[in-house]
Amino acid sequence: MYSLQNAGIINVHFMLHSMGARVFFSAWNRIRDLFIEDTVDLEELEPEVIAKKSSSKDLSKSTAAKLHEALNVDALRRSGTTLDGERKMLVSNVILLNPDYEVSKFREDAPSLQRYCPRITLYVDRRDAALKLGQSCTGRVSLGVLMESIVDVHGVEIDMDIIDTTDLQSNV
Repeated sequence: MYSLQNAGIINVHFMLHSMGARVFFSAWNRIRDLFIEDTVDLEELEPEVIAKKSSSKDLSKSTAAKLHEALNVDALRRSGTTLDGERKMLVSNVILLNPDYEVSKFREDAPSLQRYCPRITLYVDRRDAALKLGQSCTGRVSLGVLMESIVDVHGVEIDMDIIDTTDLQSNV
């Protein structure tokens, strides 16, 4: 990931198949600082950053939308620049293809991932023999066979697209 960042790459798309999801999520906490968060909490910004980026004289009367526009947050994100000028990459999307990853672990990891990634897509195949075997060995439900919405550990529904490929003639 450091090589991609040093090469000037801005947009990163992750496509993870089967056990690749395990590798990704085990590394996520170590690599997430290389990426810009998808949302900006304007209340948490340092006042000097706001003053430096905004031309408004009276910030106390500015609405969050006007401040967001004044800071040009969206343009900064697209350029790979944080509000304080640091260069980072963007996670454009994460695609999980029949992931061999426990639902319980995903429920824990999803809130962190969603702070950085605007799109998560889950492809499931309820006939995937390898995932079924894994489930029978571990006794844990695999994300790659789950065809229903999932809530995170805080009880919030995880915003992701779920595509069922069970009825396709060949497995993804």
